[in-house]
Amino acid sequence: MFDETLYSEVVSFAGYLPEKVVYTKEIAPLGSIPRKIDFERLTGIKSHREVGDGQGSVELAYEASIKALKRGNTKAEDIDLIINCSVSKLDSELKQILEPSFAALLAERLGATNADHFDVANACSGMITALKVADMYIKTGMAKNVLVTSGEHTSPVIYEAKKVSFWLNPSAVPSLSVGDGGGAYLLGVTSNPNMLRFGEPQTLAQYDSYCIADAAIRAPGPKMRTKGKKLHQAAMKQLIPSFQRVLKILELDWLEIDHIITHQTSAKIIERGNKITEGLFGQCKCYHICVDKTGNTASTTHAVALEQGLQENHFSAGEDVLLHSYGSGLNIFIAYFIIPKGVSSWS
Repeated sequence: MFDETLYSEVVSFAGYLPEKVVYTKEIAPLGSIPRKIDFERLTGIKSHREVGDGQGSVELAYEASIKALKRGNTKAEDIDLIINCSVSKLDSELKQILEPSFAALLAERLGATNADHFDVANACSGMITALKVADMYIKTGMAKNVLVTSGEHTSPVIYEAKKVSFWLNPSAVPSLSVGDGGGAYLLGVTSNPNMLRFGEPQTLAQYDSYCIADAAIRAPGPKMRTKGKKLHQAAMKQLIPSFQRVLKILELDWLEIDHIITHQTSAKIIERGNKITEGLFGQCKCYHICVDKTGNTASTTHAVALEQGLQENHFSAGEDVLLHSYGSGLNIFIAYFIIPKGVSSWS
């Protein structure tokens, strides 16, 4: 049962991007896609990041996690629970990590000797889903310090896609939009019920065939096939209803929300979505775009966007943020939280 005196708050957050920059013009030069489509112009994605030597999903999550722990002034041994939510559980040799759990590997690497750990999967909505699970653990008194983390080594799908004919496999083209990245949130206990809240999660199974990830054929690593136009149409169809529901449930005023971060699929899609919401709700204070430099980093996309906003001094303590996630399925989940104290001193 929930303890009505216990609530959760975001103590810190962090995003991590590997150093290697790969430009869209290198992987998708003009003329490489049917009908002479300019992929960079179509998506607004100019570059993305890729892992370096010896890096995989665990390493990406680890780098974000140690940053979040430092910002939250929390020692690894003080963590009660680690939840991982990576879509891509790949090591540096493109071998999929099945056992032990990704969270267990991360707990060992961090030295979180007192932490319980498990994985949560919900496609690109995984981190928002895990935040909700962490929130329930805190409200029931089962944990005080929870680390939600993810590392997405998704760039291998780019090179698998480039090996096939886009004329015969048009659903491989959206694979060119991804990038690698890590994310982490550190949650703690508060008596304030408004520090971290959630909308209602939705799963719209009629769209479950629009984006499928699977093992590549005759090659290591994954592949992804996406019905890009249909998935985009489905997401846009649900955009207004999903925001209307969360505004009603959480009793929020759209024009008073300081920061809105939607899933970073492409810069053009985010801009299109902003115009749709502006037409009904009015222009929001600030919506964030980082995908033009990072690509779509799957479940870590909001953490990566938060990190960019932090580096550009967009956030102040006490401001509120709405995170709007889309995951293949189609699942939609929205989280709302207050920027923690001390954010101005984070490095």
